[in-house]
Amino acid sequence: MRKIWLLLLFTVFIHISEAQVPVYRDVFTKVDPPSLYNDRVSLNKTATAIFQRSYIEQVDSLTFFPVEVKNAVDKALDIWGCLINANHTINVKIVWRNIDDANILA
Repeated sequence: MRKIWLLLLFTVFIHISEAQVPVYRDVFTKVDPPSLYNDRVSLNKTATAIFQRSYIEQVDSLTFFPVEVKNAVDKALDIWGCLINANHTINVKIVWRNIDDANILA
């Protein structure tokens, strides 16, 4: 009987200790556009800000803008164009290059 209790106690201890081990993994987060952008057609809302995009690529290497990055930037600027009221063109300079410093996020 004592062996059964020790086995049960050991099993519970293992489950508790496994539950406290943090799991680290990459998680990509998607943030949906605000409802004003999603409902812009039914609200008859047009973009009030115009963005002039300048894509700057690193010339001294073979690093070029991935298509997915350009699409994401264009989508983000389209969303901001519906949210910002501006009567002049907004210039946006987008630079794509390799960053060797691991402490720099963007």
